[in-house]
Amino acid sequence: LKITVAPSSFVQGWKVRFMENGTGIYDGRNGATDLTAKPVVSLSNGTARLTVKSVSNSTDAAGPRGARVFVHLLDASSQFICTSGDLEIDQWVDADNDMQIDWLIAQSQDLLNCFKSRTGIVGEVARSVTGLGQTLDPVCGATEIFSTFIRISPVCQVRDQNGNPFGPNLHRLNTNCDLSNTVIHEARHAWQNTLLGRSNLGTSCPPSGPSGSLNDSDLDGLPEATPQGSSADGIRDDTRNQSTGGCGVPLGDCRADPQNKVYCLTERDAQSFGNNQRRACHSSLCQGG
Repeated sequence: LKITVAPSSFVQGWKVRFMENGTGIYDGRNGATDLTAKPVVSLSNGTARLTVKSVSNSTDAAGPRGARVFVHLLDASSQFICTSGDLEIDQWVDADNDMQIDWLIAQSQDLLNCFKSRTGIVGEVARSVTGLGQTLDPVCGATEIFSTFIRISPVCQVRDQNGNPFGPNLHRLNTNCDLSNTVIHEARHAWQNTLLGRSNLGTSCPPSGPSGSLNDSDLDGLPEATPQGSSADGIRDDTRNQSTGGCGVPLGDCRADPQNKVYCLTERDAQSFGNNQRRACHSSLCQGG
């Protein structure tokens, strides 16, 4: 963003001092321009230009408020002459008016494309995703049962092992590869959902559900069989005992059965997969290592 200041009259040697009015977005952190230092720029042909960059923090999924930038006009001796009004600068923009924050979609799609290019299970999981969008829920991401469309939140209100919030900018800066983690985590849910309609996994019970649910005849969102040797064995329907080929035999692999078993099993699997694969793409760009 270039801010141009053109005073109504011009005198040789005049300058402008750039500042914020009541906001602290250009604070010099994370690569942002430091307006707290009140940079002074000389006029050239009546115009002063300053390129400002921001990496704005927000705990609100709707984004931060706009920065309010103004200038003081100074004479050749750096004495104050007058002040400008405020220029409000939007931070998390939606230039194409698709109701999604541009930086979030661009960065998430870039990561997803990178994961898709990988060989092995990471690429297979990522390629199961049929689309990507934004959620305004402050949880990190969301994927509905039976869906292969994933949603990512611009904020990720997660906490460390002591219960302390890591901060509002985990996704914006991909701190510790947290945006990477969310993208491949949600992709894992999409991949889990593709197992439900497969007919080549040797289900232990005859499918009785509608077409497209061949591996989930009871429509509970859990596959009755998983690929041989798959790391996803833990999300198998716990009312299907594949080891004996029987039906309706509880395996007892999740508490709070049956109400929360889908969330318990699939979420545990996605969390493990995301944590293990978050650095499969662009790990050198992840702040914090």
